[in-house]
Amino acid sequence: YGTEWTIYTSSDSGETWTPRESNRYWYRVVSSADGTKLAAVVANGPIYISSDSGETWTPRESNRNWWGLASSADGTKLVATVQNGQIYTSSDSGETWTARESSRYWTDVTSSADGTKLAAVVANGQIYISSDSGETWTPRESNRMWSSVASSADGTKLAAVVANGRIYTSSDSGETWAARESDRYWIDVASSADGSILVAADYGGQIYTSECEVSAPPADCSAPWGGTIDHGSSVTVYQSASVPYGSSCVSESRTCDDGALAGSYTHQSCTVDPPAGGTWQQVSMTCAIGVPPGGFQGDCPVSSQSPTYSPPSGDCSPLGAICHYNYGPTSPCSDFGRMVVYVLECQ
Repeated sequence: YGTEWTIYTSSDSGETWTPRESNRYWYRVVSSADGTKLAAVVANGPIYISSDSGETWTPRESNRNWWGLASSADGTKLVATVQNGQIYTSSDSGETWTARESSRYWTDVTSSADGTKLAAVVANGQIYISSDSGETWTPRESNRMWSSVASSADGTKLAAVVANGRIYTSSDSGETWAARESDRYWIDVASSADGSILVAADYGGQIYTSECEVSAPPADCSAPWGGTIDHGSSVTVYQSASVPYGSSCVSESRTCDDGALAGSYTHQSCTVDPPAGGTWQQVSMTCAIGVPPGGFQGDCPVSSQSPTYSPPSGDCSPLGAICHYNYGPTSPCSDFGRMVVYVLECQ
């Protein structure tokens, strides 16, 4: 591996550097988002971890040919690969490690910010993805000379490069891949947090960058009555808030499409007005011959006949309605043995 070197740290964005730890065959180093938790691997040595921004280091795990290393944003979940060995994961900032998957020629590994979605590449092998922090792995894509892999913060966008091959990208957490750029000796690749900006290095060549526009998520719609309607949702909206008695409410379905609400109706609900009414008023009185109008019980909307000679009174609808209130036989029709028929009108 050549000359042993020292780890250097900087706390001023790289203006000045301080040597840390001893000279070793350091191969790769990763950091938590806040820079306090670090991990570094030594070729044919142990993994070293630091919880004080690199001032002090503690060796963990056994001597192995460590090759790839990645960290979650908080530094608690780590994943490391061994060339011609297994994948190792840690969920306690590197204190303890668990062997995963089979022995392969692992060349690189990457992690989502929360440490749940991982991707690892094999030279002359496939890309392996995990959605459970490395407990299980699934091979994807074809056998290629994969050299490096990178992930967006949410783990949905991935990029992997092939030595003497092309750049491959995925937007579905590694399920499918698309070839990009030309054949070059790609040696490394990195990604922005949202996956829109990529940078890749061509060994013996140049650095290449790729930037794509990240589409804003579809916008919700403002509801005419206040509040919002989710993009893609449909609601039933009414032409008016109320309609006269005997009419029907008119409605339409309005669908929200990226901030634009189809249709024109504006009312969230609609009610039918109660029928126009008044009070029952007696308009005539006759003596029935035979069966009286409305039958012997009458047809006025009352629960029972009145015990007096007076017809019912109270609210009624609609205006102009006629009913019959029958009583008797009693005066003034008792002499004839007939019922009294009161005719009432809603006025």
